[in-house]
Amino acid sequence: MSTSPHRPTDLVPGSAPGTSSEQGLRSASLPDTPTPSEAPTSLAAEQLLRRARSALGEAARASAADRRYSSAYLAAVQGAAALVAARARPSAARGPTSVWVLLADAAPELGEWATFFQSCSDRRAAVDAGVHRLAHQRVADELLRRTDQFLTLIDSTLRLRPGTGKVGA
Repeated sequence: MSTSPHRPTDLVPGSAPGTSSEQGLRSASLPDTPTPSEAPTSLAAEQLLRRARSALGEAARASAADRRYSSAYLAAVQGAAALVAARARPSAARGPTSVWVLLADAAPELGEWATFFQSCSDRRAAVDAGVHRLAHQRVADELLRRTDQFLTLIDSTLRLRPGTGKVGA
């Protein structure tokens, strides 16, 4: 997966942790006009992010790979919903839409993350339906790792204290 010079590598799902997640997240704006990542975060977004971190903790504690996979995916969904709640603007009704489509619309810089998690949707549905062989330990652990990276990026994007779901760095 390649990235453009305008996208830091930590904005893509397979990137290495530890790089700066602040680069490239700010959009050009007038002075004194908050960018989306600097705008006040809604209570709904904070609550969704707290739920996401809770689901991630549940995934980390799960011994069964299917439970780990499903909980990690739920954490990613809730993290995406938090960003969508904070950034999305009302638009004409277009019917049911995946949170991954809404995330890509609300935060185009996270489009590759949306694509990655969308690609996990069918497997998660199958696992939840009882096809447990699709979520072996290595796959579940990888989804858990990537979800943790994703939630850390969401925390940073929304200017929340990492892992707390509360505004203020």
